[in-house]
Amino acid sequence: MPNLFDMSSLANDAQALYGIVQTFILFFIILALVFFAALVAIIAVLIKMRLADDSQKETAEYASHVLNAQEEERSRISAELHDTVAQDLKAAVTFLESDKPVCETRELLLKCITQIRSICYSIVPPELSGQSLSSALHSLCYNFKNKTGFEVSFFFKEEASRLLDSNFLSELQKLSIYRIVQESLTNIQKHAGTCEVSVFARKDYKNERGGGYTYI
Repeated sequence: MPNLFDMSSLANDAQALYGIVQTFILFFIILALVFFAALVAIIAVLIKMRLADDSQKETAEYASHVLNAQEEERSRISAELHDTVAQDLKAAVTFLESDKPVCETRELLLKCITQIRSICYSIVPPELSGQSLSSALHSLCYNFKNKTGFEVSFFFKEEASRLLDSNFLSELQKLSIYRIVQESLTNIQKHAGTCEVSVFARKDYKNERGGGYTYI
């Protein structure tokens, strides 16, 4: 017959072993939770680093586009000055040195003034200095319509107009938007083969990998 003392000792050993097993189970559960938390933190850091890298790439691409656009604009202005104003001024000097009537020289100089004004207008449009961006775009479309005879439809949502005219956009961004519309109208006139143009803007909200952003 088993000794009661031995039975009690076995029960105590089993209870101790059970306690050890529970301790190990709890330890591994805590270890798994810590590992999972560390894994989540690492993933979050990697995502942030990826987003920061994408943002830096976008900034670099934007800066590159701006520089290229500036170089193209300088080249265009240089060529336009050489092919128009410089040639006409040279002809005016020739007229002054010859027996050409003064009225012809005057016409050439007036033509130069008009050309210079046109170039100045293309560099810094006066509409942007005296009114809001939405109004400047409206004036641009109205002047394009009068100049070309195209039918121009102008649709700007109220929220888009408020955004265009607010301080949310920098002056450089506003000028860029103006240039995009201006260049688009010029390309339509030259290449589209149509006489109807629609210009519209709306404000949307896009959610992409984070808090989202507003775009026009």
